[in-house]
Amino acid sequence: MQEIKRQICRPVAPNYLFRHPVFTGVALSLFLFLFTIIYHPLGTSANPKFGYALTMALYAIPLGISMWAGTHLMNRIPWFGKSGKWHLCKEFLAIIFMLLWAGIVVYFLAFFIEPPADRWNMATFLDSCRGAALIGIIPYGAGFLLNLRKMPTDPTNKEAVSTENPLRINSKLKKEHLKLYPSQLLYVEADGNYVIFHTLKDKKREKQILRNSISDIASQLTEQKKIVRTHRAFLVNLAQVTTVSGNSAGYQLKLAETKELIPVARTLARNFRDEHPELFE
Repeated sequence: MQEIKRQICRPVAPNYLFRHPVFTGVALSLFLFLFTIIYHPLGTSANPKFGYALTMALYAIPLGISMWAGTHLMNRIPWFGKSGKWHLCKEFLAIIFMLLWAGIVVYFLAFFIEPPADRWNMATFLDSCRGAALIGIIPYGAGFLLNLRKMPTDPTNKEAVSTENPLRINSKLKKEHLKLYPSQLLYVEADGNYVIFHTLKDKKREKQILRNSISDIASQLTEQKKIVRTHRAFLVNLAQVTTVSGNSAGYQLKLAETKELIPVARTLARNFRDEHPELFE
């Protein structure tokens, strides 16, 4: 379950249509009009008074305006707002939200555009939603596919770390230091007068050793909010945690590509769940 959550919460750039409402309204109006004119999808038909082209225009223009308004509305919802990180789950739910919105608008537009008929029923509403979803998924799906190339697939590969600032970690020995990227770090382990850095680079486990105390290493990494002290002998990169077991008397953390379970000390476990609720969702 934790791995599923990790996958659907993978970061991705927001769909362009979600962040540019004016462009969304204009683009969707043009797309809907041209698509229906060229392909006549889903058995679309004309109001005899207007002809096919004008009927489609009467749908496309108000629908484009409503999608502009709907995009504004969605961005006012805190969870979808610009302040939070965008990920796959938000992307999918945002697409569903906008397609449902389009279906509702199409349903009510039909009362004014189509010839008089008994439309106030669930079957007609669902048919409007189905049509809006099947056509609307094309532009929204295209925007999503274009963004896939911006989504990091492996946080340890060279493309991902190229956007990070490397960490320089100093040793007690003057001429010795360690350089690595935050996303490559799994955990740090104390070993007497030394510390062992467990890293994952190109899906390969590596160990690097420095002469230092884990307390000094922790002080050097204070700006790395995802790298936390979980035990007197361990620092852990929470971004690499895949599962959490145990309870408030003491948790154990399973990390990517590892068999070891990293402990969370009993004295720290009391606040660990409150400080890092995302690991327990």
